Amino acid sequence: EPPAPDPPTPRPSGRILKQAAFIVRFNKDSDISQQLTANRSDKAAGRAAFAEWAQQHPELGGLSLERVNYSGEAILIYRGEDDPDPAAHAKEVQARISSLPFVLYAEPDYNAFPGKGD
Repeated sequence: EPPAPDPPTPRPSGRILKQAAFIVRFNKDSDISQQLTANRSDKAAGRAAFAEWAQQHPELGGLSLERVNYSGEAILIYRGEDDPDPAAHAKEVQARISSLPFVLYAEPDYNAFPGKGD
C-alpha cells in the first residue's frame, strides 16, 4: 500500500494554498515572449497563446498564464490538476520551468496571494 500523502501546506491564516505563483522571464527572442508582449493588453489572447504553446512543453504542465507585467515578465500560476497541495511542490515546479533553455529565470512570487477567495 502506498504511503499516505503529506498533509497540505497551511497558510498563516490556516487556509490551504491551492496554487503557487511564479515570475518568469522568457528570452526576448523566444516565440512565446514575442506573443506575450504582443498580447499584453489582451489578457484572454495572451492566455490562449500561452496555453497552446505550453502544450508543446511538458515541463509547463499544470501552469497557466495569469498576466504579463509591464517589464515583460510572465506571472504563471501552478494549480496542478491532480496535485492536492500545489504549494508544497513549488520548488519542483520552479526547477522544471528553469530547466527550459528559453527561460532566463523563474522565481516564486512571494507577493502573490494564491488561494485568496477560495
